[in-house]
Amino acid sequence: MESISVQGLDALLEKGQKLREILRETPEIIDFLQLVKDTGGKASIVPLQTDRLIRAGEAASVLCVDKGTIYRYEREGKLEAFYTDGSNQKKFWLSRVMKLPKRAARAE
Repeated sequence: MESISVQGLDALLEKGQKLREILRETPEIIDFLQLVKDTGGKASIVPLQTDRLIRAGEAASVLCVDKGTIYRYEREGKLEAFYTDGSNQKKFWLSRVMKLPKRAARAE
C-alpha cells in the first residue's frame, strides 16, 4: 500500500471539495460521466448543456467587478437571476455573464 503525505491529503481534500461543489451545481455531469463509461470513452460525446449556474461573487470575479455591479446588472435587465432548489441565493448562467463586458483589472 502506498503512503501519502499530509500535503497530499490536503490536496486531495481540496479537490474533493471542489468536485462536490461542481456536482451540486451541475448534477447532469453524473449522467454525462455514465454515458462516457457506457461508451467506453471511445465515442465523441458533446454534452447538451455545458453551462452552469454561478453565484454573484463568482460572476463578479469573472467580470472583475464587485457584487453590487452584478445585482445592478440584474435590476437593469442585463442579467437574469435564478434560484435553485434548496438555495435562497441568486445564481446566474455563466455563459450569460461571459457575454457582459469585463472591467479591466486595476493596477494597485
